[in-house]
Amino acid sequence: MDISIKSTRLGGSTFLFLFCVLIAGATASLAEPLVLSGATIDLHEMIESKTLEQRLLEIDSRSEVWHAATEQHLSLHDQHEHADGSYLDDFTSNDSVYQYQILPPGLMYRSYLAGEKEPRTMWSVLYDTKRSRTIWETALGARVGLFRYGTEGATRPEGYQLDLEGAVFARLIPAEPSTMLEGADFRFGLLNTWREDRLAVKWGYYHVSSHLGDEFLIVNPDFDRINYVRDAAIVGVMADVLVDTQVYGEVANALGSQGGAKPWEFQFGSQYVPTRKMFAYGSPYVGANTYMRQDFGFRSGFNFIAGWNWYGEKTGERLRVGMQYYRGPSLQYSFFDRSERLIGGGIWLDY
Repeated sequence: MDISIKSTRLGGSTFLFLFCVLIAGATASLAEPLVLSGATIDLHEMIESKTLEQRLLEIDSRSEVWHAATEQHLSLHDQHEHADGSYLDDFTSNDSVYQYQILPPGLMYRSYLAGEKEPRTMWSVLYDTKRSRTIWETALGARVGLFRYGTEGATRPEGYQLDLEGAVFARLIPAEPSTMLEGADFRFGLLNTWREDRLAVKWGYYHVSSHLGDEFLIVNPDFDRINYVRDAAIVGVMADVLVDTQVYGEVANALGSQGGAKPWEFQFGSQYVPTRKMFAYGSPYVGANTYMRQDFGFRSGFNFIAGWNWYGEKTGERLRVGMQYYRGPSLQYSFFDRSERLIGGGIWLDY
């Protein structure tokens, strides 16, 4: 009886000991994963933190590259747009630094598109509705800059410039033998020009004299020839009301004149002419000009012209094709008492 009880107590103690060992082992085994789990979490956080930092650096690096590429793309896009001339946001030239320049490209004060006696190179085929005949109005001439103190470039330069101009305006009659020269007007001048932002001004001197063709005098020996001459001081103003639209006006007074020429003359008009081409193959233009001379009691001549043109951004030259309508005193000043109504088309090269 005593032995069994002791055995029973020994067995209970042993069982209790084993149970405690099992509990301790279980606790130890449970605690170890928690510690490892905690370590795993800390390591994961470190890895995630490091990855995030790396990613931020990569994103920042990529952002810098992207911004650089974007700026380069925009720069190239801007150059492309300006090369194509599809838009022009401001009125001023690209370079605002004033410099002394000899033989600069472009003009501060450009010739009027519809001006009848603006120095240029041209050939227009016109039908004279009053005399039922076809005539050729031609011009061989140019206007160039000699000296400039202002910004560089041919498109909207600013500052001061001295220009030299000259041209011969000849009329040919293709139906007559040898394509008879009916007459020719000669013009040359020296102009001071100034431009800032939207406003341009010119002032200077010009000479014009009119002559009859030899063949015409042979065929018309009784024609009353006049020696039409003007030496005039001139002042003109041109304003950009829009980027590609100008209005202008000028006045000239002859300091010396002959052959029926009288002192005063006035000229004004408007024109739409894109500074740069709007499309890949040029752009449209239109111009209207009114010219009044005291010679005819200030009876005006009206010239309208419209068509398609191409602009040389580096040279400032403009090539045009289009239609023309004119009514008023004869475009050839030797025919002092003649009125004309002309319609046709041609090609013009402006400087």
